[in-house]
Amino acid sequence: MPTILTHAAIPLALGFALGPRRISRKLLIAGMLASMMPDLDVIGLKLGIEYGDQFGHRGASHSIVFALALGMLAALFAPWLHAGRRTAAAFVAFACVSHPLLDMCTTGGLGAALWWPLSEQRMFFAAQLIKVSPLTADRFFGPGGVAAIKSEILWVWLPCCAVMLAAWDRRTQLPSFHVTQHGVFKPIAMTRELGLYAIGAALALFYHFAGNGHLLGAVGMFVAMAIMRCFQMRKLGPDGEPIVAVLEHTLLFRNPGFRQTVEAMPLAEIDQLKVYGQQGNRHYRFLLAGQDAKDLSLMQNKDAEQAVIAFLEKTLPGKVIVAKAPQTFFEKVRGEQM
Repeated sequence: MPTILTHAAIPLALGFALGPRRISRKLLIAGMLASMMPDLDVIGLKLGIEYGDQFGHRGASHSIVFALALGMLAALFAPWLHAGRRTAAAFVAFACVSHPLLDMCTTGGLGAALWWPLSEQRMFFAAQLIKVSPLTADRFFGPGGVAAIKSEILWVWLPCCAVMLAAWDRRTQLPSFHVTQHGVFKPIAMTRELGLYAIGAALALFYHFAGNGHLLGAVGMFVAMAIMRCFQMRKLGPDGEPIVAVLEHTLLFRNPGFRQTVEAMPLAEIDQLKVYGQQGNRHYRFLLAGQDAKDLSLMQNKDAEQAVIAFLEKTLPGKVIVAKAPQTFFEKVRGEQM
């Protein structure tokens, strides 16, 4: 079996993903406890019940029937759990049944009697990826326990953390842009970005001390990237990264791509700006005095795109032409005017 705390990772991740409006704190705790309850059957081993008995370890308590029974019990206490009866029953039942499903992914012991009482057959999944956790304390604190914890981090905790991180990112999503008198900017989620670097450094540090070694360089890389990003954020200022902005009579235009370069064009040298292409995929052709045309594009959503065009029309009065129809491929190849 996985360690007892690892079983609680599944309802913890699910509850975090669904959010506190659907899963109250009490219901979340109840689900975490329900995910660990099937392993109470180890008490039977002390009472003389055989491992392979239907009431032995991974027996009846690891069945769907047992999970449904806990779900119905949770429904009775739904008002105390600050949840609807269906929500309480479904969440607790799922949390409980996740226990035998994880056990069926382990590499040792007997399988789970998932279909008890219809069948006492012990079952495993075809993919048994998680190292089985030793049942005794002496073996748990030995090499077998370390191997089990490492495999649980890889196959259970990391996916669960990814789910929680994605849910947190969704709930704390910043707007894609904001407009100031100086331009259109992309907000910076400083806490979120630094949190990702911290998670990467922590994982590398864990695997280093867990026995793999040679990962201190990875820790240093994450720390260095976080420090560089802090300096970059400080340089950008509170407005964030400029999509389009004006600074000291110069138009700054962020060029998307891997390097995220910023094109700088003096306002006095811009004779005309032609905007063409479909909404959501606009292209910007700057005609500069005494220079060749400069074609740029922005990978932004429609709302941000409209804000950019409105800012450019305000900054370059009378010089912005927005094409009603997108320019065709052959027109661009021939260099025809819009």
